[in-house]
Amino acid sequence: MEVALWEVLPGSASATEGLARRVLPSDKPDAQSRWLELETEPVGAGMEVEFAGLDPHFRSAMNRPTVEELKQRGYQKRIIARRATIPDLQGRPHVLAIVLRFKKDEKRWRNRQPADLIQAAARMGDQVLHLEAVPSFRQTENNQWAPWLAFKIRTNPAWSGKDFSCGP
Repeated sequence: MEVALWEVLPGSASATEGLARRVLPSDKPDAQSRWLELETEPVGAGMEVEFAGLDPHFRSAMNRPTVEELKQRGYQKRIIARRATIPDLQGRPHVLAIVLRFKKDEKRWRNRQPADLIQAAARMGDQVLHLEAVPSFRQTENNQWAPWLAFKIRTNPAWSGKDFSCGP
């Protein structure tokens, strides 16, 4: 992520009246990312995500589809299990993200709320992980339909070299 701050001055002001010029450490942001090759693995215990029924005590501005409504629209439940080994995190926390890109007939496929359709279960060894879906329902309420969905979590440096498994 790169952040830029701009100072806006009236046309009559001189640039020297503004803020002092900052010296940045380099021309490129310090962004480090790695691609983890996810390998297929058999579906194991704890990988199946159960969709809960409607909670009469929860209110939402959106009408969330039920499992039955999704089935009527032609969607079907399936589990895809993957695994990878976490590289050396160099004693620092990072963000682990699983990015899904949607296509139908070789074209980008968009959905108003992709998190309604896909859930993810993840483990680091025996530890169950709780992943955050992005975009969430709060981020898609302004009609920005997404052709992708990411599940993310902040890592623990102790995860270096451990097996990560997921089932989106």
